[in-house]
Order: sequence, then structure tokens, then C-alpha cells
Amino acid sequence: MPPPPTSNLRVVKYAQGWGYAASEWERALGAIDWSKPHTEGGPERLKIKTLPDGTKDATVWRATLTLGRREHEVVLKVERLGSLRKKIQAWLHRTKAFRQWRGARLLTRSGLRTASAHAVLRSGGFETLVLESIPGRTVLELMADPTVPVRLEHRVASALGALIGECHRAGVYSADMKPSNLIDIDEGRRGIAIIDSTDVRRGVDPARQLFDLLVEPAGLGLVPRSTLRHRVVGSLWANGLDRGWGPDRKHAERDLARGVKRRLRAHGDPTPKDDPLARG
Repeated sequence: MPPPPTSNLRVVKYAQGWGYAASEWERALGAIDWSKPHTEGGPERLKIKTLPDGTKDATVWRATLTLGRREHEVVLKVERLGSLRKKIQAWLHRTKAFRQWRGARLLTRSGLRTASAHAVLRSGGFETLVLESIPGRTVLELMADPTVPVRLEHRVASALGALIGECHRAGVYSADMKPSNLIDIDEGRRGIAIIDSTDVRRGVDPARQLFDLLVEPAGLGLVPRSTLRHRVVGSLWANGLDRGWGPDRKHAERDLARGVKRRLRAHGDPTPKDDPLARG
């Protein structure tokens, strides 16, 4: 994907306080040198994706935009609307951008921390979702860092269990809660934020969310120690799983473990197609 389009923009949707005109978005995006990512003051590429022709490009960017004489650090997710199916989805507001917008609203109303959606922009065959930028490292980045202190690992593991417990109590879950989609806020002290709410749904499925926490690291050779896995489940039990799940903790943990193992067997090779740690 190329950088976010900077001309002929149309504002399709915006959140309260983000009602900037299309011309303002064009000036703000046009002021960024998208050809020089990761330079001082420049944009950052947060996700590298392999395109059908084998080349690699960014689909998710972070940049500081000047809008209304104020600077805003935002995340921009760019999607090509190249097929007839995607064009119909865009007309029906069923694209990934709108799914994430609705998912973020559901999480926020449930009292869960997520990246708020600010605006949806379109230009030609592209749609750009503008999101809140939440500072911090992803849980996957922490898992890949051998210098992370044990006490921080424990704190983050407890925060992950608490997050799944909060989802359980609220009656919602993410069907894609992998570590690269989670931001550690203040080293676990203020919890974990879900930064991709595209696949948030109503319902409860703690086993699915535990599976998502494991399958991505498994594909990268980063499976956490058993003590950390037990800490996640212990925190999950203390933060909501004890409500209506099995007769006791022992039975609940057994059922969860079976559910996770069943999903891992059905999943096959866990190696991700694109390296979620690549920035480039």
C-alpha cells in the first residue's frame, strides 16, 4: 500500500471534535514527507505487508498532523478498495475501517481501553482510517525483548488476564487479540489497550482470546514460560472468569486449556505471513 492519499480527499465520517474539512486534511497529510519514514519528525511505518506481487509496503502509519493549528499524533490505516466486493463494502460502510470504528465504540461503551476512531477519509480507490495513537510498546515487542525485567513480565501477564476478564464481564471479545494488537500502558500499571478493534464482537470466548495470545508468539518462537501463562489464567479467574464459568477454578482452567489446545491443532502452522515486528 502507498502512503495515505493527500489529494482529492472526501471525509466520509468523523468523530466529535474532528470535523475538519477535506482541504484541512489534504494540507495536513500533504505536509508529511511519506518517502522518508523513521527520520526525525517523519512518519513511522507500523505494519509491513507483503503485496500480491511480492513487494512489501506499509499499511499502517503513525504521524503527527497539524489540524486546526494543533498537532495531533495519529495512526493511519490505509486500505485499497480495488475489488468490486470492497467497493460494495465501502458503499454499505462494511469496510475494515467501519468495522474497527464500530468495534472501538463497543469496547469504549464496555469500559475497555482502545484506540478511538477519529475519521474515515476516501480518495480514489483508497480508504484511510484515522485513529488515536496510544503510546507504549506492543505486548509482542515486550515478548521479543530479552532485556525486559521479570517483574514487568509478571505485571503485563496479570494485566492480560485482567483484560480478558473485563471482556468476559462486559460480554464482548476480540476474535483477533494477538499480542501485536495490544499496547502495554505504562508498563502494565494502567492495563492493556486493544489497538485493533476490527473483529470485536458481542459474546464471551476466553479460550479464543487465550489462543490468540499464544498463536502469534508460537509462530515467532516466542512462546511465554508456563509460569507466565499460569499468571494470565490466574488473573483472568480473579477478574471475572469466576462468574458463571464452571464449578471451580480447577475445572475452568482444564476447560480453557482444552479449548486452546483444540484451536492450536486446528490452526496449523502458526508462522505469520508478514513479520509483525518489522518496521523498516
